[in-house]
Amino acid sequence: MAVTLVSLPLEVKAADLKIAGDTSRIILNSHGQSAATVPMEMVAHNQTLSLAGVMSAEDMVTISGASLNAMVATIGTLNASLGAALTEVAVLKAKFAVMEQFVGLQPPSQPPPAPAPFTVPAGVTLHLDASAHTSPTDSSPNAWTLGWERGAATTASANLVNGKPGWDMQGRCLYVNNVQLNTQATLFVVSVTRSNLAATWANQFTHGSRDKDVVLERNSGTGDMHLQSCDDNLGANHAYSLNTPTIWSGRYQTSGTKRIFWKTTRSSSGSPSKATTSANTNCISAGSKRIRIGCSDAGELFNGHYSEVIYYNTALSDTQMQAVTDGLFNKWLA
Repeated sequence: MAVTLVSLPLEVKAADLKIAGDTSRIILNSHGQSAATVPMEMVAHNQTLSLAGVMSAEDMVTISGASLNAMVATIGTLNASLGAALTEVAVLKAKFAVMEQFVGLQPPSQPPPAPAPFTVPAGVTLHLDASAHTSPTDSSPNAWTLGWERGAATTASANLVNGKPGWDMQGRCLYVNNVQLNTQATLFVVSVTRSNLAATWANQFTHGSRDKDVVLERNSGTGDMHLQSCDDNLGANHAYSLNTPTIWSGRYQTSGTKRIFWKTTRSSSGSPSKATTSANTNCISAGSKRIRIGCSDAGELFNGHYSEVIYYNTALSDTQMQAVTDGLFNKWLA
């Protein structure tokens, strides 16, 4: 026997089919409408049912309970397969997102921040800054013309001192002629003493005589760095570590402690590590004299790396010295 369905304008989907108790009834869920139960008489238990589109009174169908169960199971399998496929798509999207980082599809990582600027006290005599100029250039109000001995001007490298710009003075010496030397002076140098430096006297900075005026020098005998005057090789000395970015801060004055010398490095915790020393002599002879950076008037080469040199031909206060040293630390060593 066959049965004609009453008018039922419902779209049948996978989730709408289920067997209700026995095989003579099927429930069609009308998508938010109340469920309708349709009585059916089964005549042939070995026929199949194909559902598509909208069922209406003109549609004649025959069905068996086993075939309906099989169809519902198939729909369930398809739903499971679709769920698995969607899961696989999500996994592939996640993998692709990781791969993007290695094929340049993601925006490139940002470069390290530029050294932090700070304001130096007024009255600076000479100022060289590798973060501001590719080749050494005086940025003080004096705008001195720089000369070179033993080779052409060096060019700054981007990652030379603590991953920041610096000049390699290997075999070269910078000089400035006819700079007024006074009996008081203050000097700051950010540099690295390299491990292949020859075991000899080596001048980082000299204004005037390498023995008696303003001198920041490596002592060949002790291996220390000292702030020299009066041909004194024992006072105002600091031991130091090779290949370590260091801020050297020194002051010459005519009263009180005559030479004050600081060494500042970066500790393992990232904070400043400061050592101080001093000497009580000052033999500077004032006059118009040559400044040399990287060598002395006797040709004693430093061969190190420089990032910044700040020089005053006057004595800064302790507060000013500390402010400049702190600014240099935050700029180059932090």
